[in-house]
Amino acid sequence: MQDKKASILFVSKHAVHEKMAMAGNQFFYHTLLSFCQDNRFDVGIITVQKKGEDLSNMQEAFRSKASDFSVALPRLMTLFTYFFYNTKLRIWLSSLRADWYLLDPIYRHFFKKAIKKANEKGFKPDIVVLEWTEVLFLEGFCKKLFPQAKIVVTEHDVSFTKVDRRFQNEPNIKKRLVLPFKQKELSALQKVDIIRVLSKDDQVILN
Repeated sequence: MQDKKASILFVSKHAVHEKMAMAGNQFFYHTLLSFCQDNRFDVGIITVQKKGEDLSNMQEAFRSKASDFSVALPRLMTLFTYFFYNTKLRIWLSSLRADWYLLDPIYRHFFKKAIKKANEKGFKPDIVVLEWTEVLFLEGFCKKLFPQAKIVVTEHDVSFTKVDRRFQNEPNIKKRLVLPFKQKELSALQKVDIIRVLSKDDQVILN
């Protein structure tokens, strides 16, 4: 009798494919590919992206290898996200809710929509992998929707250290954003089952 396959759902902030040069993207691409080629797993993929070459290339690369529940960001919403990440609106809103600094309310909404879509299609993961810190902040939603699943996060970079460096000379922003963001990230990390850290420096920071 053939053993039942384990179901694993990858939730990624970034689209990945073979042509991407960045080390983190290549790392995740090959991780994803290795699970797709392992017949012990049923693989699901979620990303939220604006329509374009990167999303198309990722969907083409994994079309026959995994169940894809990704969502294309509507064009009107991409205008908001561009404005959000390129103006002081990001700082202002993130001072109200620190995790919005990395995962704004629009992307958060559409990621939740995609995760619900996977659930409605009957994909019940044994493991949910949250790839990059941006989607770490979905851990509570994933746990609520898939209470049986183990939650794994890949920290490509410990984000609060980067945020701290960016605003090291701005004490007001450090108080309103940096410290709450650090608390939010560390709190979310404490709630997941497994943390994958990709550098020794980050491992030291989290230990």
